[in-house]
Amino acid sequence: MSRGAAHTRPATPVLLAAELLTERQVAERYHVSVHSTRRWRREGRITFLKIGRQVLFRPADLEAFETGHEVAPVESGGRPGRKALG
Repeated sequence: MSRGAAHTRPATPVLLAAELLTERQVAERYHVSVHSTRRWRREGRITFLKIGRQVLFRPADLEAFETGHEVAPVESGGRPGRKALG
């Protein structure tokens, strides 16, 4: 073994640039305009990274965003997201 400190991995995972999505890719993923993704950022609805002038999104943050927008199934005759009357 060589002299000096042992090489260790960082405590937090390092994301590769290929794993990050651009604002345009996120807009395409959700079938919305880039204007919508910008509004979501401004409203604090979606987590993002800003590196210099570039806005990027982590897959885990998009999954959290999706989880926050799940609609529970309804009983027959109802509309999604609404309680059945009765």
